[in-house]
Amino acid sequence: MMKSSERALIAKLLGMVGSVHDAEALTAARKAHELVTAAGTTWPDLLGVEDQPPEAEHVAEARELLSRGKGIISDWERKFLVGIMAHRQLQPKQVATLNGIRAKVSAAVL
Repeated sequence: MMKSSERALIAKLLGMVGSVHDAEALTAARKAHELVTAAGTTWPDLLGVEDQPPEAEHVAEARELLSRGKGIISDWERKFLVGIMAHRQLQPKQVATLNGIRAKVSAAVL
């Protein structure tokens, strides 16, 4: 469960999404999404939406790799994992990248 201060920050960031400055709006949206995923929750959970479709397998795996891969994965890999969590399906190149990150984390954890 997110703290009320975290939810307040997300609300503030979402208010910035309407900015006429595209870079500011995009940065605010990305930061809000980062806070939601870092808290281990989802947008539907945060918003209290029921009857959501089951989580895609790659989303669960990305969440697990983010947790197990702390100190192992690069900043780019972390951003990649956070990014694919928003996709319903992955492209072949994304699957290959996910497999590479999985192998990297598995090798380091052993």
